[in-house]
Amino acid sequence: YHERDKIQFYYEGHDDFGIQSIDLLFSKNKKLTAKRIKTIRRQETIIKDGFVWNLSEMPLNPGDKIEYYLEIKDNDSVNGPNTGQSEIYSFSIFDSRKELDNLISMQDQLTDEMINLLADTLIEHRIILSGKLVDPTEIKKSVEISSDRLINIIQTAQKIYDQAKPIQIFSQKYLIFYKNIETELTG
Repeated sequence: YHERDKIQFYYEGHDDFGIQSIDLLFSKNKKLTAKRIKTIRRQETIIKDGFVWNLSEMPLNPGDKIEYYLEIKDNDSVNGPNTGQSEIYSFSIFDSRKELDNLISMQDQLTDEMINLLADTLIEHRIILSGKLVDPTEIKKSVEISSDRLINIIQTAQKIYDQAKPIQIFSQKYLIFYKNIETELTG
C-alpha cells in the first residue's frame, strides 16, 4: 500500500450478551495501537457493517510494516466483557527506493545472463562449425541448456517489466525494451 491509500473491510459478529464495541488494532513496526470504529449504544446481538481505514490519518513512512485485526467486545456484565478477534492481516508501505534498488539488481542479473549466454553460444557454435562437436546428443544437450538459459532471461525480463510498470519514475524506454525482450524471444 501507499501512505494515502484506503483499506475497506467488512465485518460481522454475534453474541448472546450483545455487542459492546468494535476496535481496529494495528501494530506499526511492533507498536500496538487501538482505534474504536464502532460503539453500540443499544442491545444488539448481531452486527454486520463495514469500515474504511484511511491510511493518511496516521504517520507512515516507506517500508513501514503494519499488522492489523478487528476486535469485538461483548456486554457480559457478569464475568466482564469477552473479546473475539479476526485474523491478523499485514502489509508494508511501498518503498520506491527499495523497489528501484531491486530493479537495478535484476537488470544487472539480466545483463550478466544475456552476455554469458551470448559468449557461451558463440563458443559452442564455433566448436560445432569447426567439426569438433559432431555427436548429435552433445549438440542436442547444448541446445537444451541454451534454451533453458533463454527461458530464464525471458522470465527475468518479464519480472522487471511487471515490477517496473507501476513505478512512475521508471523510464518508459526501458519498459518498452523489457517488454520487447519478452515478446520477441517468445514470439
